[in-house]
Amino acid sequence: MKKLLILTIVLAMMAVSCSIGSANDEENISLIISEFEDMLVSGFSFTEEEGDTKAAINTLGWYRERTGNINFNADIEIVDDSAYVIIDVEHNGVIHIAYLGDSLDTLWAEKDFTANLIRYAIFKKDTNKNYHGGWRLYKLTCGHIDADYPDSTGMIIDSVRIYATDIIDTMITDIEFFFEREDLISLPMGEIISIDVYSPSIDNVYYVHSNIRRGRFNVNGDHYTGEWRVPVKEGIYRCVIDGLTPGTLLDDTEAYNSVDWFIPYRSE
Repeated sequence: MKKLLILTIVLAMMAVSCSIGSANDEENISLIISEFEDMLVSGFSFTEEEGDTKAAINTLGWYRERTGNINFNADIEIVDDSAYVIIDVEHNGVIHIAYLGDSLDTLWAEKDFTANLIRYAIFKKDTNKNYHGGWRLYKLTCGHIDADYPDSTGMIIDSVRIYATDIIDTMITDIEFFFEREDLISLPMGEIISIDVYSPSIDNVYYVHSNIRRGRFNVNGDHYTGEWRVPVKEGIYRCVIDGLTPGTLLDDTEAYNSVDWFIPYRSE
């Protein structure tokens, strides 16, 4: 098992121009991971998003801010001409929560957090030797961040349904299921896509994020339901299902905690 730490995506990308033809297998694979940042590395938007928040402590809004570089560890196991990779993306940040004080002035609560986004990928060494030593991204999984709370609290996601009439209707039950890179979900630009989230508990707070937009899920019977609009520009994006404990947003003394699924898709 080989481990390679890429300190920042920027540094990795700067190394591309001088690495082709001289880098070893592990370095070539890590550089490909950097090139496919939108599919393999990107997590939270880390910016103030458009969206609403309903809260018991008069929360007015919230957003995450990154407090360091996006770092990732690539655990690489090479077997013949295949490489099996665990990508661990570390997010260090702070969540800012604006709320209305007793005197009707706006106050801010800040909570630091470190979250690890886990994703798996398979690479094949069967293409042009001048492109990263012949390696290519073959298969990948969606990503996930697991909550620190025990399963008994219901802070887990069992499955997600993504659907829109005559466009898509798919159920994701295993966030670590492998699919080929060419089979990335493709959605028409500008379309509104519905999404249902199934979890053992409906007592938590869920949001859907995509392209610097945020929408809150509503409770619909035994599950959460919401929607998002596909960006009107072609490209690779991600739908983030973001579950938070009520106290994360509604109690300025409770620590941050979330469970998240990251689903990459193509707008076309």
